[in-house]
Amino acid sequence: MKKILTIVALSTVSLFACKSHKTAAVKVPGMSATDVERGSELFPGLTLAGLEKGKSINEQFCNTCHALKDHTLLSQERLEKIVPAMVGKVNKKTGETSINEEDATALLQYLITMGPASK
Repeated sequence: MKKILTIVALSTVSLFACKSHKTAAVKVPGMSATDVERGSELFPGLTLAGLEKGKSINEQFCNTCHALKDHTLLSQERLEKIVPAMVGKVNKKTGETSINEEDATALLQYLITMGPASK
């Protein structure tokens, strides 16, 4: 009986520990308030939601034509040239404005904030 109670107690503790860890990971997927603060120096008004939107756009659209590139190897100046050109290619390929100006800005801000130039 004592063994069963111990197993139940350990299982309960493990279940709650995993649940809280997963919740934290989903809430802020690889980005933090520190990233927002760093990015806000370049982009006043930047929010965590804005960074998450940029990341989502990167994963959704950039990955459709090629594997996600390591944007951390590119300078801010290079990203400022590449992103508008690539957004134009996406919109031309789809025949519509798949990535609007607001989304393009979120994408660029995400890539620059999370890149090496600002770290």
